[in-house]
Amino acid sequence: MISVKEFLRRVEEIATEAPSYREGGTGTDGTCDCIGLIVGAIRRAGGSWTGLKGSNYTARNEVSGLWEIGSEKDLAIGEVVLKSHKPGEAGYDSDTLNGRYRNSPDRLDYYHIGVVESVSPLRIRHMSTGGPKIDTKIGKWTHHGWLKKIAKDGSEEPTVEYEKVIIKGGVDTAPIHMRSGPGTGHKILTDIPQGSEADFVGKADEKWSRIIYRGRQGYVMSVFVQHADGNGQPDNGAIAGTVIVDRAELERVYDLIGSMLGLRG
Repeated sequence: MISVKEFLRRVEEIATEAPSYREGGTGTDGTCDCIGLIVGAIRRAGGSWTGLKGSNYTARNEVSGLWEIGSEKDLAIGEVVLKSHKPGEAGYDSDTLNGRYRNSPDRLDYYHIGVVESVSPLRIRHMSTGGPKIDTKIGKWTHHGWLKKIAKDGSEEPTVEYEKVIIKGGVDTAPIHMRSGPGTGHKILTDIPQGSEADFVGKADEKWSRIIYRGRQGYVMSVFVQHADGNGQPDNGAIAGTVIVDRAELERVYDLIGSMLGLRG
């Protein structure tokens, strides 16, 4: 694992060399692109990068938990941030998304990546066609998360033991939506088959819970989160007594309310 301090030192080292922009460049020959700034810094810090050199690949395979940016307060020093296009927006790379990532439930096109060097004041270091840049406002940055190769505590990856829970919605057998934020207006990251196990991170509010499912973080309605007893079996009494919930109907009601109030994303 690479410490945050060493990662940031290497990012700034490449930036101060003032490389020109070239797709595929990683700062080794006086050229660099946006993901090359990340890849080059990791390699200079003694790490390796064996996967594709691209923002879409990085967002889906090299980031541990990807979250929408609400404000500067959501960010942490050492995180990566990404810009994205939604399907149908100008610049959306439909060929790549429908080709290489056709099986990914995440349909966003992550087209640019940078590194958070400071939060207050905000400094986002990135490589653009004009050379190394610093952004001091959120602007078009949409998502943030931690690279799996970077140790968040500065030395080694912290070990966190989460409670194991079962994702289940009563009598309805339809899969449960895991969303990017706590509300039906946020995009669906993936569908979780009922009865699946997940890690419980915590409550986002009285209606939504934050979980980790298959290595990806997101939000599900708390009524679908069944906490386990000491034997690891679903404790049905943990969710409002023994109430049986029709998942599809409940989602439909929330979607309808969200639409009426103009809250749909």
